Amino acid sequence: HWAVGQIALGTIDSVPENTTERIVWVTATLIGFLFGSTLVSSLSAGMINLQMSRKDRTMKMRTLRQYLRENKVTRSTSAQVIRQVEQRLSCRQALQDRDVPALELLTSSVRAAL
Repeated sequence: HWAVGQIALGTIDSVPENTTERIVWVTATLIGFLFGSTLVSSLSAGMINLQMSRKDRTMKMRTLRQYLRENKVTRSTSAQVIRQVEQRLSCRQALQDRDVPALELLTSSVRAAL
């Protein structure tokens, strides 16, 4: 009981005394474990997704700064270039047909309706 209380982040004040109470207790504990692990999993997946989406932008900006440094571009020009690239990276462009591979699976009549 102590181990389950530690995992469930709580203490067990009462102990099940008959079979029905034990079944309810085990079921509630399993549901608690499932809910907790699902919550942690969802939060972790969301954080990884956010990190991966920022990674592409970070790499583009790092490469740009390296290029500007290696080519000895003046500070004022570098600042202007960086500002413009950051602005364009923050604007999301509308998807084109060629950006959606699943559209190739449509028949020509359905695609024409789009």
